[in-house]
Amino acid sequence: MTNTTIAEHPDFAPLVSVVIPCFNRIVKLRRAIESVLHQTESSVEVIIVDDGSTEDVQGALASIQDSRFRFVRLEENGGAAKARNRGMAEARGRFLALLDSDDWWLPQKLEMQLKIVADRPVSDTNWLVYNKIVVRTLWGDFPNPLRGFDPDRDDLAYYFVVERNYMQTSGLLGPLALFKKYPFDEHLKRHQDFDLLLRMRADNVRLLYCADENVIYDDTEYEGRISKAFRPGPTLDWMRKASRFMSRHVRSELYVYYLGVKMFRHGQYSGAFYIAVGVLLYPPMFIELCSKISSKLRS
Repeated sequence: MTNTTIAEHPDFAPLVSVVIPCFNRIVKLRRAIESVLHQTESSVEVIIVDDGSTEDVQGALASIQDSRFRFVRLEENGGAAKARNRGMAEARGRFLALLDSDDWWLPQKLEMQLKIVADRPVSDTNWLVYNKIVVRTLWGDFPNPLRGFDPDRDDLAYYFVVERNYMQTSGLLGPLALFKKYPFDEHLKRHQDFDLLLRMRADNVRLLYCADENVIYDDTEYEGRISKAFRPGPTLDWMRKASRFMSRHVRSELYVYYLGVKMFRHGQYSGAFYIAVGVLLYPPMFIELCSKISSKLRS
């Protein structure tokens, strides 16, 4: 059995458990669910974890008559990390995929990801597939990442923070056993996906790139996203926890752009403090900032 490949041993039902955490957003949630139920890989189960919604999500979804659909309700809102972990505990598939309630998949998403690992032994659970996504904004669609992560050349924190590449949650698929070994940190309010992936990479989990643009990441709605309701504290908490994974350049980038500049954009001029901290931490950042300001003034 240990040498049997995934493609040679397909008789496992469901093959993929898909966990979708939600808090209200009924219309978009239905779109996400239907995108899973219409996958060309049909051996799936869809686990909706209602994170203490104030709307009647279960009632609104009662018309979905599909045996592959399951609903779990948490009585209190505990955040996306807690909801995802609960979904993992409920999952019965060999593989687990994650999907945010406001995102959706194109029909071949799971099929194309599973093709990448078809020749891997069933016993190999030390890998994760991440997908190129299409970031849908009010200003157009933007694919990301523009290139795959190179484990021989790239530092993952730099790849994320400085180069602005995504391994977005809605594009992740891996063995259920892997996700149970690396649960999401329920104490973090922001950057749970970065944190998860950096921990996996530190333990040499193989990150496999699927370049097909089969995941749509909806970034058109600002209100209600934890990542859009900006406060500096959650990012600082994560930086303290994950500092061992970060170079001075990466930490400087976080202070300057993920804190300082973002605070300025929200009218919080105390962001100047974080810009100063970032420049002192990594002085070449000052030259970069001057270059960007000069370019904006000329345009």
